[in-house]
Amino acid sequence: MRRISALPMILALTTTAPAMAQVTYGGKEFVTATTPACSTSTETVERPGDVASLIYRPAVAGVQAGPDSFAILTDTRALHIQPASSTGSLHSTGSYHAVKISSDAELVNYAGDYSFTVTQVATDIVTISGTIDNAWDVRGCNVTFQSVLGLRPAE
Repeated sequence: MRRISALPMILALTTTAPAMAQVTYGGKEFVTATTPACSTSTETVERPGDVASLIYRPAVAGVQAGPDSFAILTDTRALHIQPASSTGSLHSTGSYHAVKISSDAELVNYAGDYSFTVTQVATDIVTISGTIDNAWDVRGCNVTFQSVLGLRPAE
């Protein structure tokens, strides 16, 4: 009776190539214009001159699945946006799905329209400019912004 060692087969099945790092850019978002609906008698949700942190994750074939997405982080709330299409890209116009996290940890899902231009300036620098309609789930609050982002180190 011949004995066959299963060790080479087990090693072949358990040895994998190193995972590719997710591509992520981080930087600042600068609000350049807003519509009057962004300021109400009780709250101003956004105004020109506001600055927030922005994290952008482009969908890169073979590295990560799904659409582009980005998160806007302020001192008191956060917003995560991605295209309505599951394979979408934020490099033009369309509809988005968003989740807003307020300062009291309330989660609100909503939708709106966007118009973005993402430009690869250099290997490690991206700029994003655009408009977010119904920002922060305020109907008619349209925010125009500019941002400069640098490639974040792989985690």
